Amino acid sequence: MMLWHTEERLDVVEALVCDSELRQSLRTNHLRRLPDLQRLSSRLQRRNASLQDCYRVYQAVAVLPELIEALETSSAIQQRPELCTQLFTGPIKVCNGIYASRWHTKQ
Repeated sequence: MMLWHTEERLDVVEALVCDSELRQSLRTNHLRRLPDLQRLSSRLQRRNASLQDCYRVYQAVAVLPELIEALETSSAIQQRPELCTQLFTGPIKVCNGIYASRWHTKQ
């Protein structure tokens, strides 16, 4: 990784450290509602997932729009919006778009 990438990431980490309100909101309102997606992904790949595991993935997808909004409206993150998009909201929006389109087409 190039030095400027590291410095940009450190800038975002610093913004998160300085914004205790955002950290608390993310922890309390969003991240605690997310299941262990790595474990669920492993179960799904092994074709060993239960109906409850599938429902947990569905619940995680439901949290994503709120998580994106919290990140995009944070004043600390808005100091570096392009980096926030690259590191956080962009990948989350891609995941949200993929899952949302799959849920809507199957209903």
